[in-house]
Amino acid sequence: SGHVSVLLPTAMAFLFPQEFASKVADPADLTPTFDGTYVDCTFGRGGFSRDILSRLSSKGRLIAFDMDPTAAPLAHQLEKEDSRFSF
Repeated sequence: SGHVSVLLPTAMAFLFPQEFASKVADPADLTPTFDGTYVDCTFGRGGFSRDILSRLSSKGRLIAFDMDPTAAPLAHQLEKEDSRFSF
């Protein structure tokens, strides 16, 4: 079975307070987005990074790091999938 982070919802609530959300570009989509630059210092398998990216606008950026060399292939794949992400 896969790893499930119990801290993910709490961490996201602190990283993305609703009062700092960008204006919604599409009135049909009421999902708030964020324009900032975020850093994930423990990329691991990318769970937090993927969640952060799902909350960013097209202007948002995410930079990730990890000391574990086994994290690099997953991170490089995510770089190919999402131009807002760099490892």
